[in-house]
Amino acid sequence: MYTELITPGTDEKYEAEIKDVGGRYKAKMSEAIASLAHAKELRDQLEAIYIEAMDFEKVDEITGQLQKEFESLSAN
Repeated sequence: MYTELITPGTDEKYEAEIKDVGGRYKAKMSEAIASLAHAKELRDQLEAIYIEAMDFEKVDEITGQLQKEFESLSAN
């Protein structure tokens, strides 16, 4: 399909531009991956804080209440 759509010699004609764009693309992808890794680190830190501060017994209690409400609503 490529050979049907692109005129022969186009890659060679624009080799420098293609190389430049490819290099910039790779650099931006590396930057984006690093940003995502940093965001995950921050998220993990925040999650650790939430876990430490969370009252799991209260969460279980509220979950049970909600489940009873849903069951009550679905029975009607």
